[in-house]
Amino acid sequence: MCDRYELHDEIGKGAHGRIYNATDLVTFDKVAIKMMEKSTKNKSKFHREISLMKDMMKLAKKRPLSDNLITYENAEKVA
Repeated sequence: MCDRYELHDEIGKGAHGRIYNATDLVTFDKVAIKMMEKSTKNKSKFHREISLMKDMMKLAKKRPLSDNLITYENAEKVA
């Protein structure tokens, strides 16, 4: 993964990817990173999921839903 995050143990997995505990090496925040399987067949699902996360963040800024809401920071293509 890029130089910004240090991945730790896997905490979950689904049909299209895995979720890891990680540390943001700039802010030292504990974060979760979802890494999706590299495949053209799930590209549209990936884009739908990113769009959903963006919509959730817009809603959360207008009306906080929970202190535990996970924020969407960025999506990167990792070679």
